[in-house]
Amino acid sequence: DHFVKVRALIRDLIERLNEQAKSEATQKSFCDKEMKAATDKRDKEQSNVEDNKAKISATEANIQQLTQEIADLSRGIADNKKALKEATDLRQKESAENEKPVAEAEAR
Repeated sequence: DHFVKVRALIRDLIERLNEQAKSEATQKSFCDKEMKAATDKRDKEQSNVEDNKAKISATEANIQQLTQEIADLSRGIADNKKALKEATDLRQKESAENEKPVAEAEAR
């Protein structure tokens, strides 16, 4: 009689422990799955960050190169404007000098 109760209690305890083990296994499986998903997402985002940093570095280098090219071209434009002004001044001076003999020749 007492053994029947003890056996029933032991069976109930074993069933409860089995249910807890199943529940824990299900929870562990869920946690493992979620951990893997979170780790994969973190790794993907880290990769995106590194890709974006590389793009930023390349763009900054391109900006520096283009800035240097603009400065070089601006100096070239300034040099060309200076040369044009000097050539224009020289032509005007020569034209003025040539007008004198032409005017004298026409006066004759």
